[in-house]
Amino acid sequence: MKDDLAFFSPGYIFDVMHHLFSCKQHDYASRFILSSCEQWLSAELCGLINDKYHEESIGRFFCYNEDAKRDITFYVCDEHDAPEIKGHAEVKLLYPLHASKRKASINNLINKIVKCNHSEYPVEGWFFLVWNSYYEGNYTSNDFFSIVESEIQGAVSEEHEKTNSASYAIPQMVDFCDSKIKWRGRNISIKVKAIQVTFFSTNFSRYKNDEIESMLLIGRDRHGNEI
Repeated sequence: MKDDLAFFSPGYIFDVMHHLFSCKQHDYASRFILSSCEQWLSAELCGLINDKYHEESIGRFFCYNEDAKRDITFYVCDEHDAPEIKGHAEVKLLYPLHASKRKASINNLINKIVKCNHSEYPVEGWFFLVWNSYYEGNYTSNDFFSIVESEIQGAVSEEHEKTNSASYAIPQMVDFCDSKIKWRGRNISIKVKAIQVTFFSTNFSRYKNDEIESMLLIGRDRHGNEI
């Protein structure tokens, strides 16, 4: 069984979530049209992650949504111990319309991540960029994803310059959903990409292997590549 470091290293849970959701992406596609609220997505992600973690850890690792005042909270619990928090993730859905509101949402989430940063475990922001062909008169999908990725990177950089008290990592954006459904009498495309932002406290010293050290390099992804 993997140890705590492997299960809870920054990026591992995000990668597990990405893989599990991608396998069922077509089942969820229409949900991205029906709601701009993140609670349904947090709940679905918790279910997928818990199924995987229970399989590998016999229930030792699990997560809850809307717990500990965070969208998703990750726990470890040995047989005779109380559950111990190992990390948090805040979830945000972003759409093409209302650019000013979108930027405000990005800034608010990043500010929240920094404020709740913890010296013992990472706090992550999971941004989901949602586009469908109803928006193509305003943005192409590629333009939308490129613009918002740049907005997120810019907001993270600005926050880091203001606080100067945390390192951060922004791995590359990943394909989360690419599906076609029939909606209101026409066939439409739905595309969703996801990007993870992780801030690390200056006191963050729990993870000390090569993978984590490469993430602590500002402006590099989890593989140490320049962004």
